Amino acid sequence: MRQHALFEGDREFGVTAHMMTEKLDQGPIIRVMRFPVLPSDDNESLPLRARDYSLILYCAILGEIATAGEVRLSGDRWRGPPRTWAEFRRWMTLRSSDPPDEIRRKIRAIARPHLPGPFVEPGDARFAHVADGEPEPS
Repeated sequence: MRQHALFEGDREFGVTAHMMTEKLDQGPIIRVMRFPVLPSDDNESLPLRARDYSLILYCAILGEIATAGEVRLSGDRWRGPPRTWAEFRRWMTLRSSDPPDEIRRKIRAIARPHLPGPFVEPGDARFAHVADGEPEPS
């Protein structure tokens, strides 16, 4: 997940082509294409770059099908279980006990113009950080 890659300071990220199954992100992997995470990347630029690499990967797989008549599986394996939206929502919530560096890294990883997040939840209220400064309900 791009947010975790940004939060953890990963040096590379990737896009994956895989067979579809009933369970999310569980099908056999056809191919993975990795690319560097730039120091300037954030939650807006990284998915745009991933989209470009997805198109390159798509074309490569179509080329393989056109020339070989089939696609080979890569042998790569999924790492870790897929995360649920509820788990991600909890992760996006900043706590007063979080170290300042962790808060800064989460803002870098989660904030995106015109979309709320990360969040703080004092009491029964939920407030969202909005990257462009415009207040927006969550």
